[in-house]
Amino acid sequence: LNLVMDELLARANTPGERQKIEQLKTDENSPLQRCTRWGVVDVILDAPPPTELKKLPAHSEQVASELGISFRMVHLLDFAFLWDSNIEVPGRTLFVVAEEAMYQFSRKACLGQRGISVVHLRELEERFAQDTRHGGGQLTMAAAKAGYCRAVLDANVLSAIAGELTRQDGGSRDYRETGSFA
Repeated sequence: LNLVMDELLARANTPGERQKIEQLKTDENSPLQRCTRWGVVDVILDAPPPTELKKLPAHSEQVASELGISFRMVHLLDFAFLWDSNIEVPGRTLFVVAEEAMYQFSRKACLGQRGISVVHLRELEERFAQDTRHGGGQLTMAAAKAGYCRAVLDANVLSAIAGELTRQDGGSRDYRETGSFA
């Protein structure tokens, strides 16, 4: 998560944007902190910043740089591979990406690799909005209104909705069981 926050801070254009990002980290009522408490997001604060890739080939940084992808994002993907190799049941790591270049890079990096499925955030949001089976549609409407609904976002719901998306996209693993999310 530190890599993501560093990336956001690096992309912030105004002091106001930087302040909002800092609030995500420090305000215990921020959406990030609530998701962390609920177990939707895992935070590893004690991990030192990466200096070299552990799982991805060394040339990955150069390829990513040519595509306009920052080294932090490459290290985040590398961390996802490292995470997946160290969890109790490997093969349940979902890597959600918002930028098209990073999505394509991540998908290529994961080809032939066991463990990580890459999902584009836009597709995941669309799937949530359309979902009537697991409560995703209710959660989407509640989030849009900053309201309340009976549906609860947990690893099972995210796994079910994202798993349907990865299976449609040729993914081979079934995410209906609780997964780990990097």
